[in-house]
Amino acid sequence: MSRRILRLFLPIFLILTCSAESAPHPRVVNLKAADGTPLKATFFAAAKPGPGVLLLHQCNGQRKLWDPLGQALASAGINVLTLDYRGFGESGGTPFNALTPDKLDKMTKEVWPGDIDTAFQYLLAQPGVEHDKIGAGGASCGVHNSILLARRHPEVKALMLLSGPTDRDGRLFLHGSGLPLFTSAALDDAFGNLAESMQWFVSVSPNPASRFQLYMAGGHGAEMFVPHPELPNLIAQWFQAVFNNQPEKAPSTNGAPLPAGY
Repeated sequence: MSRRILRLFLPIFLILTCSAESAPHPRVVNLKAADGTPLKATFFAAAKPGPGVLLLHQCNGQRKLWDPLGQALASAGINVLTLDYRGFGESGGTPFNALTPDKLDKMTKEVWPGDIDTAFQYLLAQPGVEHDKIGAGGASCGVHNSILLARRHPEVKALMLLSGPTDRDGRLFLHGSGLPLFTSAALDDAFGNLAESMQWFVSVSPNPASRFQLYMAGGHGAEMFVPHPELPNLIAQWFQAVFNNQPEKAPSTNGAPLPAGY
């Protein structure tokens, strides 16, 4: 190949190479809970070593709702694992909507934490995941599950929370932990005024990187990614700023903290 031809094709080759690296292919993961129940997950690998984030889905959905965010984070250099809770999606166990109230309470409080820890340990074990840059995210019931994960594992250094509540202990943890938070919700959420909770979480956070994004319409939790395709990239930019310890580079959002004394 002549030098002239090489000069013509080298830029194209470099562009194709960079594009391939910025859009890694996710892989389906088969995990096994402590009691042997099969758990299904998806791993979005970054092109080179970088942070890791575990995403926990809402209870009216399953892990594939996270696909747009998983791709955006991986393209930004952040490894991602999404998990189907047992009883949801492709994971084993009794379907969530078939449980009695007592069994449902036991499942969420006593069983899910162990399943989520199994996924968390898998994420940490992946080559290239930097253990000093770990985050978690949740939507709806995944908000509380993400907060519980951060309480159990101090490796979690940042939380992304969409359209979900937590209990008193969870609120005290957010207030006292100093973790950077990214929260978002839509005012047309079918499950009520969750925007106020998301706004309150950021309002009590002392971290300068904490952000709140408000939408007039968009639905519940990760459903917001469909009408607001910019949201996954906004979250990816936020995680990058936080993991690089550059709060001043956290992207601007349209949600303001609650007034002092609210």
